[in-house]
Amino acid sequence: MVIPMEKIKEYMKRIYGMDALSLGCVLLSVAINLVFAVLYITGHGNKAGMWNLISYLPLLVCVFRSFSTNREKRMQENEWFIRRLDSIFTRKADNDYGDVPSHTGYQERQREDRKHFRFFKCPACRQKIRVPRGKGRIEITCPRCGNRFIKKS
Repeated sequence: MVIPMEKIKEYMKRIYGMDALSLGCVLLSVAINLVFAVLYITGHGNKAGMWNLISYLPLLVCVFRSFSTNREKRMQENEWFIRRLDSIFTRKADNDYGDVPSHTGYQERQREDRKHFRFFKCPACRQKIRVPRGKGRIEITCPRCGNRFIKKS
């Protein structure tokens, strides 16, 4: 069975790709692999060989995330990861001006948007559409393709 090139191109446009969490998974996998390589070199090879398979789990997570088409969920996971890293690596300023800002205005606006709006994807063209929250069941018309669908806001 041959898959047409157009379908592959369309799928590649929809996938999420690499982000900070995926890169963190790759680095974790490399770190675990190095630990087991050192164990193997030091003579604990018979025990380390079986446990070396653990290093492939973060790689599998990375591949899954990279080829996922659920962009919204992957972005939420990545934001959670970045917030955790931010709290670890952000330090207080040594001056009287307060804390070093840990996020940009863009992320703050996104958080505000999520409070007041729901985001849906058009089932026909995958266009992201912003709808006000709390309006009940509404008919949404896609601005790009004109497709109409009903969702609860």
